[in-house]
Amino acid sequence: LWLEMTPEEHLYLFSRLKDLNPDDIPKTVEDTLHYVNLYKVRDHPASSFSGGMKRRLSVAISSIGDPSVIFMDEPTTGMDPKSRRQVWKMIEQLKTGRVIIMTTHSMEEAEMLSDRVGIMARGALKCCGTSLHLKNNFGDGYRLSVLSSVELVEEAKHGIMSLLPQAEIMTESGGQLLFSLQHCSQEQIVAAIERLEREKSDSSVYQDWGISQAGLEEVFLKVTGHGTAYQTNVIDYEALDREKRAEQQRGKGKEEF
Repeated sequence: LWLEMTPEEHLYLFSRLKDLNPDDIPKTVEDTLHYVNLYKVRDHPASSFSGGMKRRLSVAISSIGDPSVIFMDEPTTGMDPKSRRQVWKMIEQLKTGRVIIMTTHSMEEAEMLSDRVGIMARGALKCCGTSLHLKNNFGDGYRLSVLSSVELVEEAKHGIMSLLPQAEIMTESGGQLLFSLQHCSQEQIVAAIERLEREKSDSSVYQDWGISQAGLEEVFLKVTGHGTAYQTNVIDYEALDREKRAEQQRGKGKEEF
C-alpha cells in the first residue's frame, strides 16, 4: 500500500494495471469499496487507517479484475478479533469460483477457511488434506474433560479409568482432568458417555464433563515436532483414499471377469 494514497486511488490504479474497461472502473471501484466496508473513508489516506482497515484494502485490491487465483500471505496478522472475523467473511465470499492460496500461522484460521490444509516445517511440506483427514490420521482422537472437586478427584480418575481402561491422562489441574481417548473404541466411548450422563445428576464426583476432537494445533505439533516419517514424506490422505477405492474397483472387475 502507498500510505499517501486513498482507497479509491488504490483501486483506480490497480484497475488500470489489470486493464479493466475504463467505462467499468468507477462502478467496480464503488462496489469493491462497499464490499470491504471502506466506502465512507474512500477519500482518506491509507496512513490514517488501522491495521484491520489496511488488510481489508489489501483484500479489495486482490479482488480487482476478478482473478481466478489469489495469493494471500497471513491476511489477518495483528488484527483484533472483530476485524479478523470481517476479513474471514470477505475471504469466504471471495472463494466462490476461484482458488485462494493462503499462508497463516493460525490453526483456527486454517480450519475456518480452508478446503485443504498443507502443513510445512523447515521448508518442506509434511502433509496435505482436509482438516478432518489430518485430524483423523494425525490427531489424538477424542478427548474427555472431567470436572470434579479436589477432594474427589482421585475417585473421579479411578471411575473414568474403570469405564475406559485405554484412556490416558493428559493433564490434571485441581479438579480438572483431561483424558486422551485415542486408543478407546467408539463403543467404549459411547457407553462411558451414557454412564457419565446418568451419574452426573446422581453423584457429586462428576460435576461436569465434555468431549471434543483434537484440533489442527495438535496435528501441527505432532507432524512438525516428532517422528522422522513425518519429516521425509508428504502424505496426501485424500489421494491415498482415491487410490484405495480405485484398487478396490479393479479387484471387483477382475472377480466379475
